[in-house]
Amino acid sequence: MLSFTSHNPSTPQTILLIHSGFSTSSEWDQVLHHLTSEPHPYHVLVPDLPSHGTSLHLKPLSVYSTAYLLSQLIRDHAHGGTAHVVGASLGAHIAAQLAAHYPARVSSLFVTGFNIFAPNVLTPFLPPLVYFLLHTAELLSHPTEGMARLQRGEGSLDLCRDAVEMVVSARELERIDGDSVSALVVVAAAKEGLLLPAWDRQDDARRLLESVTRTGNGPAPASRAVLHRGVRHSWQIDEPELFARTVRAWIAGLELPVGFEDLD
Repeated sequence: MLSFTSHNPSTPQTILLIHSGFSTSSEWDQVLHHLTSEPHPYHVLVPDLPSHGTSLHLKPLSVYSTAYLLSQLIRDHAHGGTAHVVGASLGAHIAAQLAAHYPARVSSLFVTGFNIFAPNVLTPFLPPLVYFLLHTAELLSHPTEGMARLQRGEGSLDLCRDAVEMVVSARELERIDGDSVSALVVVAAAKEGLLLPAWDRQDDARRLLESVTRTGNGPAPASRAVLHRGVRHSWQIDEPELFARTVRAWIAGLELPVGFEDLD
């Protein structure tokens, strides 16, 4: 079972937050503050993904098995057995799979930072490279904490393989029932920043939106892909107040905050 925290369980609507790779549920702390505050607080479930944080014991990290575990979490702990699902970066891949396979558990879908790359001859070398860069950066910037993470087995080579397999993949995106689930796909388009990727690939967002098929016979409003030229890939961390306002607006069916534009 995934480790998770539950906030504001007495409020009627549930949001599930799915964090990015090589992170933990603490990534959402500032966003959580805004989503659980008055005047319209939400019930929020915040899990640690397999091989991360307090779910470190669960292995492997797979888009398929993790989507199943999250569907069980929603079934057992979300109000009415459904949740508004929010996923960032690697979490966006899992959120999309969750909506595709378990639409009855997903009230709406909000994904940001969805990038998927075609494999090539260099792909087998990526996991050790990611492992080296990840831990070198941590040991140089925070030696004590970085060593402790290594000793706990966080950011393992196996996790690097699992993460690369998820985002560097030739897999077909599975169909999402757009009559049941409305999806918002956000492209962070700011070009500045030292960390890569600082911005998202628009074609990948279009591809994900195309996987949301709709006849118009269901209750869900139309899905959208939008971009914001002022935020980076990690805007859930950089701009938590804006992120939370955007989530709230999408759930409530309101206009998105200033700065968002529909993707052509």
